[in-house]
Amino acid sequence: MKKKFLFTIGIFFIGLVIGIVVTVIVIEQCGKITQEIGSLLQLAEIDLLVDSVCQTNEYNSAVILQEYKIRKIEDCENYIFDEEKKEILKTDKGIAHAKLYIIYNKRGEDKLARQEYNKSFILLRDRYKLESEDELQNIIEMIKNQNKL
Repeated sequence: MKKKFLFTIGIFFIGLVIGIVVTVIVIEQCGKITQEIGSLLQLAEIDLLVDSVCQTNEYNSAVILQEYKIRKIEDCENYIFDEEKKEILKTDKGIAHAKLYIIYNKRGEDKLARQEYNKSFILLRDRYKLESEDELQNIIEMIKNQNKL
């Protein structure tokens, strides 16, 4: 009888420990998902701000915001491990560099514009199957038209 009681108590504690471990894992995953969603929403908000600022010809502010967005994307890359989401972030980062290219180009800063163009090409070439830098111009024209830059 005593063995059955001890066995029952042992099983109870094992179940309790397993329940606690599972709960901790679920809470941790929920925290990561919440952080991920918050970061992605913040990136979308930055995009809206950049578009609004560019429409007022405040290009210095647009550069600051776009560079901030790139840093936020890089932060996200550190804790997002899903390959599909990483690919989306890489594309978003490439588009951010393309927007910087457009802004620097409008300001007449050819050297900085060229650097951003090259960064954009490297990030977007796989996603859009770009074979030459000239093909990036089509994407840049779409970005200009879509965002009224």
